[in-house]
Amino acid sequence: MADDTLWRAGVYPGRPVDVLTGPERQRLYRALRDTIDQALRDGGVHVLPLVPHRRPGGHCPRDGAELRRSKVGGRTTFWCPAHQS
Repeated sequence: MADDTLWRAGVYPGRPVDVLTGPERQRLYRALRDTIDQALRDGGVHVLPLVPHRRPGGHCPRDGAELRRSKVGGRTTFWCPAHQS
């Protein structure tokens, strides 16, 4: 769910929250609400748009860029280098 929320908001998973601008925090908040709403509506987090692409060689469903894989805070994360900064 974290990967999908950050992907929707266009925020790189390694960015500390205290460096996000006001508009970025608002975008992140809206993305979190949208992610939760979709998960509740559609039957769980396994149906979120990024989930089937979260694998080595997976591509961003938004722009087709190859997803990158990193470790942040001890967990594996997948993110799109084309639009998550």
